Amino acid sequence: MEKVCEKCEVCQDMLEILRTCSEYERQEQRYKDAVDILYLEKCHEVNRLQDEIKELRKEQEKNAN
Repeated sequence: MEKVCEKCEVCQDMLEILRTCSEYERQEQRYKDAVDILYLEKCHEVNRLQDEIKELRKEQEKNAN
């Protein structure tokens, strides 16, 4: 679970679901793998998109000036 981004809402929501899931204790590694693979990919995708948006905003500000 350490790999999950602490500031990412997607990851935090998933962690909360996993912590409260009755299957979690029995299938801990499976859930860790799911978080690591599926949600970190999404998190990194979110980060990538946020970076792209920042770049576009910078360009727009330059063009406005």
